[in-house]
Amino acid sequence: MNAAISEAPLQRFLEQNPLVLVRYLAGGTRWVIPGLRLGSRFTPDFVIGEQHASRSRWTLVELESPSVRLFTRSGDATRALLHATSRIRGWRDWLHDHSRYAREHLNLAHVGGDAQGVILIGRRARLAPEDVQRQRQLETEHKVAIRTYDWLVDGAPETQTRPHGR
Repeated sequence: MNAAISEAPLQRFLEQNPLVLVRYLAGGTRWVIPGLRLGSRFTPDFVIGEQHASRSRWTLVELESPSVRLFTRSGDATRALLHATSRIRGWRDWLHDHSRYAREHLNLAHVGGDAQGVILIGRRARLAPEDVQRQRQLETEHKVAIRTYDWLVDGAPETQTRPHGR
């Protein structure tokens, strides 16, 4: 992770080690689907499925580079972070508009436009203290969890802040 300048080597690592992605989920049966095509325009980096009783829950994962910052010096979200939130919004819109197709042809039971979203981006050391509040505000606005790659290494202890819904 320290040597990665793009998300590509981390994507390969996570495809080979999917348990790293799912260990933060709260229980039940879990599985990881890398690169699932949503129509002709969208391909989330990962779709994580989680089975609880008779209900499936889905998490859409967008990877960005570990070398980018989340916020500019002036406190605005970086282009990479805005791009990631936009991608998750696009995937959710597609799932909302095509939920029947996704359930019947992609085997995404109970899926809809309210799927959870997780963005993995940057490193904790590059966050300023005031960025934590900015991060929380963006998470609330976009109903998405924004995590640094350090979160995976730490074993994802912040599950209580994982937003639900759209």
